Amino acid sequence: MREGIKNFSNVMETKMLLNEHKGGHARLKIDDLMKLLHQEVRELKGAVEDKDYKEVIMECADVANYAMMIADKCIKRSLV
Repeated sequence: MREGIKNFSNVMETKMLLNEHKGGHARLKIDDLMKLLHQEVRELKGAVEDKDYKEVIMECADVANYAMMIADKCIKRSLV
């Protein structure tokens, strides 16, 4: 696995663990996940504008995690 992917996937997993108390994405509809994804993109934009690079990394992981959740739902649907 490429170093960048490995490092970033570790951040993604950390963020997933930190948010585990929220109950996961199985109960959410794709439209709901899209709204949450757009919110995270806005937060990422703010972190970039603030040049808060540590926060940029964390917000990138949030964006990636919501994209993964949407993809996961689509993968499950396409296998049915």
